[in-house]
Amino acid sequence: MSIPPEHTVAVWQRSEHFPRKPDGATYGFVFERQAYGFSSLAELQHSLSQHESQGKIHYFWNPQQDHLVLTEEFPELLETIKPGRIARATQSFHDARYKLIIFSIILAVIMLPEFKKYGLSFYQSPMFGFYFVLFLMFILIPCYEQWKRLKNVIKLDEQRLQDEAAEIRFDLWTANQPSYFTKALLAVLIGIFIIQFLAPSFTDLVRFDDSLQLAGLRKELIQAGEGWRLWTAPFLHGGPVHLFMNASGLWYIGRRVEVLTSWPHLLCSYLVSILVGSYCSLAFIEAGRTGIGASGGIMGLLGFLLVFEILHPKLAPRPARRRLVAGIILMAVIGLAGFQFIDNAAHAGGLLAGMAYGYLGFKKSDSVYRPKLSNVDLAIGAVSLVIIVLTAIFTVGKII
Repeated sequence: MSIPPEHTVAVWQRSEHFPRKPDGATYGFVFERQAYGFSSLAELQHSLSQHESQGKIHYFWNPQQDHLVLTEEFPELLETIKPGRIARATQSFHDARYKLIIFSIILAVIMLPEFKKYGLSFYQSPMFGFYFVLFLMFILIPCYEQWKRLKNVIKLDEQRLQDEAAEIRFDLWTANQPSYFTKALLAVLIGIFIIQFLAPSFTDLVRFDDSLQLAGLRKELIQAGEGWRLWTAPFLHGGPVHLFMNASGLWYIGRRVEVLTSWPHLLCSYLVSILVGSYCSLAFIEAGRTGIGASGGIMGLLGFLLVFEILHPKLAPRPARRRLVAGIILMAVIGLAGFQFIDNAAHAGGLLAGMAYGYLGFKKSDSVYRPKLSNVDLAIGAVSLVIIVLTAIFTVGKII
């Protein structure tokens, strides 16, 4: 008996996981959740070119498929969508370049006293490291991404269009899958951060730093017997920017881990990574400094996911894996730029722990199905869940 085609490709590539096309019209597309139907391909192309200048259109339908598909999967639409995408990419790049110029001027003005103080060694200024990391993450890299996007759109051809289709389909499918445990981890981190502002009482909002001292990673206190700080420190954050960066990373990486491997591996790899990250931080952190943040766990998820997808190459498209490598390189650059306040030891320890978990926990496979959960996996996941919940409660108890 022959194997049906849908069982030879990964689940995100199967048509049944996209919505069914609307009844009635032969051709059409979905723009901002509204369906536009047409009786001919020529009518669709005329309307499509107008809408593409206003925003990217993902979904399209035609007589050959029962479900919605991507516009990138139909080369005959290339010349229709290309002008609108070039126009939007050009405008986005110009906006990003404008922000780059403005922020560079602001940064130069802010750093002028530091330049006078440190001279050619201005990079030693803690202020420089902090602002440069913000500049790198929120201005320079987005500007580079918009430039790269514009360059790729200008060179867009049928082959590039097909290459984009797999990555876009994978991202859309992943975003539509349930990720309850990733959301739960986010809720825990955000909830504890809110409590940090309210500690040690519910009326004194200026005592935020106290929470860092009460439960953060302090080398001298751990050596004095407070080993529990290795567990509580990853649940604390030093400010809104710190929380935002970690929450963003957890939201993207955590969902992908949960969808591709299921929740027990999400929780266990995260727990192992934050603990190993804490021990690495303890080994390198200077006395008097305080280590905090979930970055070690997030780097662990990143390392775990990279190894897992290399071992299971058919579960995710190659461009998606390249983004993971780019993420690791980016974090290394940010770590070097902000070495004075970024805990690179925790990042590196968490990354290696996650990679080890992925390598030891899974065998190489060419299957299009994600690995089945065993009773051992479920038990480990349940234990990890209990430990995370209890640690979160214990952390709150220490800071209020």
